[in-house]
Amino acid sequence: LIVGVLGHGRINTEDHHRRRKAYLPAHQDRIQEALDWARKGVRRRDAALLGRAGRISAEVEYERSPDDALKALLEIAESEGVGLIIAHSGTVRGMLVPLPASRPLLRRLEQRLWALDAGPVYRIPVKAPPIQSLSGLDPWPGQPVEEDEPLDGCAAPPEDPVNPT
Repeated sequence: LIVGVLGHGRINTEDHHRRRKAYLPAHQDRIQEALDWARKGVRRRDAALLGRAGRISAEVEYERSPDDALKALLEIAESEGVGLIIAHSGTVRGMLVPLPASRPLLRRLEQRLWALDAGPVYRIPVKAPPIQSLSGLDPWPGQPVEEDEPLDGCAAPPEDPVNPT
């Protein structure tokens, strides 16, 4: 589930990319780490791992372009124990909440986002369909799937009803 905020105004993506700062080597390493977590999260259908990836990416963005609202979102995500995801421009931002989530947590997140006055707050349910490659090719060639090895106490993904093991 994503509980997020849609920023005020519009973004000129072309202008945004033109003004964007170069990534430092340390930032590139952290972005690679985020990508590795995202791949594991997708393979395992694990929102917590995807949230970890998003948080790392958001931290890098904050280091590159400090922003009070992003700092507040990072603090909210940390205190509530949820992931954070942001669009490439930072205009659309959200908390990635693993399900099942309690109503009090969702309401608290919404209230905290409204208090930022950064734009309308939204809630989007996300259902994870079976992982498929649209091209028919392995999306991660040569990389083993680590389904049998839980990471940091995370449970293995549910069995795929389409391709049972």
